[in-house]
Amino acid sequence: MPMTAPPARITLDEWTRAYPRLRTAGLREPSYGGSLRRHFDDGDSRLARLKFDNSPAALRLWNLLLTEEDRLRQARSTG
Repeated sequence: MPMTAPPARITLDEWTRAYPRLRTAGLREPSYGGSLRRHFDDGDSRLARLKFDNSPAALRLWNLLLTEEDRLRQARSTG
């Protein structure tokens, strides 16, 4: 899936296959970015039942939402 792929709904498995290609194509991500698969591997089984937008912006938004608790915990611990 090139970074200019037509809009589509994709599964977690499709995102998992597309993520390395996006990185190779120059995907820019914030510090909390990464493959959505890691959230599933960490126990968020809901992700296997969802369909996702295939855009890099959607990937960034999902990563923002799925790391919110971790980022808040880290901010509290550092004051």
